[in-house]
Amino acid sequence: MTPVELLLETVRHGARLSINGDKLHVEPINRLTPAFVETLRDHKTQLLALLALPFVLVDSEAVGELLFFCEDDQTRTALIEAGAQDDDVIYTRDELQILIEHNRARPFVPNELIALHDAKKVFSAKVTRNDL
Repeated sequence: MTPVELLLETVRHGARLSINGDKLHVEPINRLTPAFVETLRDHKTQLLALLALPFVLVDSEAVGELLFFCEDDQTRTALIEAGAQDDDVIYTRDELQILIEHNRARPFVPNELIALHDAKKVFSAKVTRNDL
């Protein structure tokens, strides 16, 4: 499994990964099987590197899937290298800023937001000011 797959699997089981220096913390650990905890231990170095990146993972009710919100294109590339599936679920800070500016000027209705997200996925696109 890739580091991202391990992170997502941990989240699906209702647990959370965090780092403190060179230590990997899992809470609550009792939600994971001993075998999966051992798998996390086996991938500790890769998970520490992943969790050190500037990103958050969000379960979006609006688009119905998990999304990565990250700092920049360099972080997007690192997330993809760590196993994120394509970059269609990764939004950078610049993309979010554009979406926020548009939403302040003319709020999105849910169907518009879903259509925008679907277009981003289909075309592996980035949100730019010219798109909106």
